[in-house]
Amino acid sequence: MIDKVSSRQASHNNAAFIGRSRLLTNLKLYYYRFFAKLYGAVGRCNNVAMVNSSWTRDHIARLWSPATCLVIYPPCDTSAFLQLPLARSDKVLRIASVAQFRPEKDHLLQLKVLAELVQTLPSEKGETVRLVLIGSCRHEKTNIVYKT
Repeated sequence: MIDKVSSRQASHNNAAFIGRSRLLTNLKLYYYRFFAKLYGAVGRCNNVAMVNSSWTRDHIARLWSPATCLVIYPPCDTSAFLQLPLARSDKVLRIASVAQFRPEKDHLLQLKVLAELVQTLPSEKGETVRLVLIGSCRHEKTNIVYKT
């Protein structure tokens, strides 16, 4: 987040008017750094941290340096997947993206990349590529945005 604000580019967590102002950008960076230090100080009081992804593990390890940082994945029964055939029966290439629908996940970027990929393929191949977005929304406001 600090890097995004430092770049002074508008995004979901950095309003354009802040990005245009050196003073507001510096104030926001001071605020973020202050809370990052406070967050780190409190987090370093832990002996064990449990997180739900390798990205979060690396982030927490960098900020807190806990003695132990365990990745605990949510339970997910995958036995049904073992019954699926490995060979594809149709010619459609499906690319799946699994994530919560939140602005910082930047799903629009995935669509732009897919468009670039399709442009590089022969037209008959490009027509067979599908991006499947799988996920959930944390808040009703986000749910409304992604439904439209």
